[in-house]
Amino acid sequence: MNEGGLYGERMGWHLPGYTAPQSAIASSPLDGVSGAAGRFYTTSFRLDLDADLDVPIGLQLGAASDTAAVVQVFMNGYQFGHYLPHIGPQTLFPFPPGVINNRGENTLAISMWALTAAGARLDQVELATFGQYRSGFDFNQDWSYLQPRWKDRGEYA
Repeated sequence: MNEGGLYGERMGWHLPGYTAPQSAIASSPLDGVSGAAGRFYTTSFRLDLDADLDVPIGLQLGAASDTAAVVQVFMNGYQFGHYLPHIGPQTLFPFPPGVINNRGENTLAISMWALTAAGARLDQVELATFGQYRSGFDFNQDWSYLQPRWKDRGEYA
């Protein structure tokens, strides 16, 4: 796995099956963090796309250009991007089949680390499609059997 040293990564908060405490569920990267601090955000969602469609999907992020932060994107346990609003230029992070479940449950985790006392927040976090195509490829299935799962990692904290 491609994991770093953030506490949330060591504890597996980005993995499918992790249940965030109620206090963490109310927060959002759209609210952000105040001061030079870090925060981990997780959510789950289900996709049920038509079986005969290939629908490439990505995550669109946005923030003010003066937002000094490091944002990491995890989809279903895999780290899939670093967003640096103060450096740029990438704001759209595509998820290939096998990472995102077109016909099943998905877990999205975002870590945000504000690098200055000004804090940081995102002003856009949304799924984006690159089109809809009819194809003979069988991308449209539940790939969860390929993805890591959460288990208690308290001994590593």
